[in-house]
Amino acid sequence: MIQAKRFDIQIYGETYTIISDESEQKVLEVAKQVDELMRAIAQRTGSSDLKKIAVLTALKLATSQSALEASLVEQVSACSKLISIVDQAL
Repeated sequence: MIQAKRFDIQIYGETYTIISDESEQKVLEVAKQVDELMRAIAQRTGSSDLKKIAVLTALKLATSQSALEASLVEQVSACSKLISIVDQAL
């Protein structure tokens, strides 16, 4: 059983304590990605409102996740069709 560990991370100038069973490298990598995305959104919108930037970041990440999930469903469907074709050929 993997035990959760505590990590202090920096995102958009704020320090957050995260408890995760992921590796430290993974937690820091994801925190860096969120920080970079928040900074990019702040620059594009010209906003300094942390709440607004965080919500826009969450929406961007949710949109990306939704697109990835849809792509995965399509790939699974295509694989299932190919397996069916191979099974029929055998």
